[in-house]
Amino acid sequence: MHCDEFIRSIYRGSTEWPLAYFQTNIFDSLSKLIPFDLGVWGRSGELPESIVDVHLYHQSKREIEDCLADFQHEDFLADAVRSDSGQVINLADLLSHEANIKPAGYKEFARQWGAQQVLSTCWNETMPGLVCFMSLWRKSPHHFFTEVERKTLERLLPHIAEAHRLSRIGYMRQFDLPHTLQRSKQAVALCNSRGVLIEAEAAFFHLIKTEWSSWRSNKLPFELKPLQTQKQPYRGENISISAQVIDEMVLVQVRELNRLDMLGKKQLQIAQCYAHGENYHDISAKFSIAENTVRSHIATIFKKCSVHNKAELATLLFKTPQGAR
Repeated sequence: MHCDEFIRSIYRGSTEWPLAYFQTNIFDSLSKLIPFDLGVWGRSGELPESIVDVHLYHQSKREIEDCLADFQHEDFLADAVRSDSGQVINLADLLSHEANIKPAGYKEFARQWGAQQVLSTCWNETMPGLVCFMSLWRKSPHHFFTEVERKTLERLLPHIAEAHRLSRIGYMRQFDLPHTLQRSKQAVALCNSRGVLIEAEAAFFHLIKTEWSSWRSNKLPFELKPLQTQKQPYRGENISISAQVIDEMVLVQVRELNRLDMLGKKQLQIAQCYAHGENYHDISAKFSIAENTVRSHIATIFKKCSVHNKAELATLLFKTPQGAR
C-alpha cells in the first residue's frame, strides 16, 4: 500500500467503518506502510495524568496501566512529544542525542512489554484542551524505525486526525434530533463517562452557554452530573438535555426550549389528539374525563402555546420534536 492509497482508504472509511472499529482499521492499514507490533492511540487533557480514553492495538490494558504507574513522571519520550506537537519522535533518535537519558524504569518496561523501538507523536484535537497521542512499538531491539518511516507517519497524521473527526461527526448524526427543528436550536455531542467532550457540533456550545453563560470548559457543567451518571434528563430555564450510552460513549442531545415545553404530559397528549382531528367527545372517552374538562384543557393549551385555533396548534406540533406522535 502507498501513502496516497492509504489516505483515500481512510477518508472512505470515515463514512463506511463503524466508529467502534475505526482506530483498529487505521492501525491495520498503517501496519502495511510502517510495520509495527503494538500500538496505542488515545486522548488526554492538558496534563498527562488526565487520560480521557485509550485504544490499544495488540496489547492489553495492563501494559498501559503499568506504564503509567511505573514511569509516567520520568517518561522523557512523552515530554519530547508534548513539546513538539504534530511532529513524530523516534525513540532511537532521542537516545542517540542523549546517551544518558534512558532511566532504569524505562529499560524494564521495554524488556517486559516489548517497547524496544518506538515512534510517538501527539496533536491537538478539535475540542479545546484535548490532545491526541499515538505510539507505534516494535518488539525487536534491532529493528529500528527508519527516517523514511518517521516522515511517512508525520505526513499521514493530519489525514488520520481529520478522517477520525469526520467519522465521529457522521456517527453523531445517526442519532440527530428531528429535522423539523432549526439547526441553531438543537445540537449533539459525544463525551466519555466523566463528561469530557470528545466531539460536539458548534451549536452545542452556544446552547449550553444560554444556560451557563460563564461555562468555558471541555467538560460538561457540574449541574449535569446526574445526566452523566444516571442519564436523567435535564430541563433548565432555556434548554432541555438528554443523554444515552452508545458504544461506551455518551451521546448528549441539547435543544432550545419551545412553547410545547410549557405543557404537562397529559396536556401534550390532548393537544396531539386535538390537532390530529379528534373532537371533544373522542378525547373525553380516550382519557376518561368530562367533555368540559377537555374544553378547559384545550383553552389552557391555547394560552400556554400562544395559538388561537386548531390549525396554529397543528403547525406548532409539526415544527417541534416533542409534537410528533
